[in-house]
Amino acid sequence: MDGGVDLADMMVDVALTLRPGEPAIPLLKNAKFGALLAARGIERLPDCGRGA
Repeated sequence: MDGGVDLADMMVDVALTLRPGEPAIPLLKNAKFGALLAARGIERLPDCGRGA
């Protein structure tokens, strides 16, 4: 998407899968995406390169 998009208020669920086909282990539910990025010192996701 050209120009990016603000995902700071997007709510996400985060889960961990240890092996393919196994059920996911829930880690976070309804976490604010912006807060998760801020915790890593990131304001936004980097732009994706075109083509590949």
